[in-house]
Amino acid sequence: MGLSPEKLAKNRDYKKRNQEKVRAQRRLYNARVYDPEKEREKRRERREYFREYKKIYYSRKENRDRKNACNRKYKYQKRYGELWESAMLVNDIKKEIQDGANGEITEGGVVENPEGTKGESGGPLCSGGDCRAGKGNSKDN
Repeated sequence: MGLSPEKLAKNRDYKKRNQEKVRAQRRLYNARVYDPEKEREKRRERREYFREYKKIYYSRKENRDRKNACNRKYKYQKRYGELWESAMLVNDIKKEIQDGANGEITEGGVVENPEGTKGESGGPLCSGGDCRAGKGNSKDN
């Protein structure tokens, strides 16, 4: 059983006109009712339950992937602003190129490294040398 629309409108108008008074009343009420020790104890009781929930929730791969995607999007938006999508695409392309340089890309898009090594050296574009040092398959070495 809620308040009538007229009463709600009247309350909104009152709160707009008497904003400072309402805030002061709210502060007084919270100062009377709020007990930091009691709240701390509530948080402490809830903490263990929440940890267990997170462990179970993030043990599922789709939940982890969704969280990682959201975190990645947030990080790019914060770092690159309006151009976050472009920056994400550029970095994805760079990663694809780097993965391709470390192995062979087959028809299915799977990266295979014939030498079985990891890292920047040992792939078909950099066999027998250190790519970072400028050594490898280049003709001027």
